[in-house]
Amino acid sequence: MASSPYELTLDCKPLTSYSMILKSFGDQQMNDQTQKLEHVLSRLEEERLRIDAFKRELPLCMQLLTNVMEASRQQLHAYRANQGSKEIFEDFIPLNNSHSENTKRLVTYLRKLT
Repeated sequence: MASSPYELTLDCKPLTSYSMILKSFGDQQMNDQTQKLEHVLSRLEEERLRIDAFKRELPLCMQLLTNVMEASRQQLHAYRANQGSKEIFEDFIPLNNSHSENTKRLVTYLRKLT
């Protein structure tokens, strides 16, 4: 018997993936993403408090919610850690090179070859 795609399992992952978060650029967007993740975590915590009264009747719901919250916290931690490393990376290698700088480097390189 084939299992239904709508079957409940405990293998749930948050909707926003880490790779989607990394696609955002700029400090404002990074702060917005961090705020969104923090907001999601606070809403999940509120929901867990509501369900806590019924945890005897809803043990799988509590386990699922706990798993999602832990995964979201890990994403937020990884995002914050990556945000700091990106700033260090930009100090050593500027990510926004102008077209003229790239052209100068290419011309210099080609002159060395000839």
